[in-house]
Amino acid sequence: MARSLNDSAEAARQQIITSTWPSAVAVKNQRFISAALTTAGQRATKSNLRVELYDRINRVPLTRLEDGGTKQAKSGMIAIPTKAIRRGSNGAVVKGQKPRALDPKKVVKKGNLLFTRVGRGKNQKLRLLYKLQSSANVRARVPFHRTFNEVVRREMRSNFDRRLLEALRNAR
Repeated sequence: MARSLNDSAEAARQQIITSTWPSAVAVKNQRFISAALTTAGQRATKSNLRVELYDRINRVPLTRLEDGGTKQAKSGMIAIPTKAIRRGSNGAVVKGQKPRALDPKKVVKKGNLLFTRVGRGKNQKLRLLYKLQSSANVRARVPFHRTFNEVVRREMRSNFDRRLLEALRNAR
């Protein structure tokens, strides 16, 4: 029973990595989700028929991506980048484009908006870089639990039969 549970959890992990995650988010780092999700240390045993798929590196709050909710600023405001902000290959804002790294001589703050001066002399214009907010809504995007439950229920049927026959063959 434990082996079939572990096999089903691994099948669910593979389903999330190959199908659920890429269809829900814009994948910048192909290896991120496979490095983050694991069952190691939480696998089923004969005495404990429980398996858990969890985030091993805890870099991104994956539960917020599943449930949605509100991200609150720890102190001050959250800077929401606009399309004018350059992003790296991993999708994150590059260091030189973060609000603290911007040249204070060129940055103009009007209300809750951050602009930068572009151009010279009379051709000078303002370009919107960031919108400042005390909180930001995060929409639910990735159905981790639903996918896990569906795949484990589906796979348990075939895995249990296969592992039971294997156990009967190898019985002493």
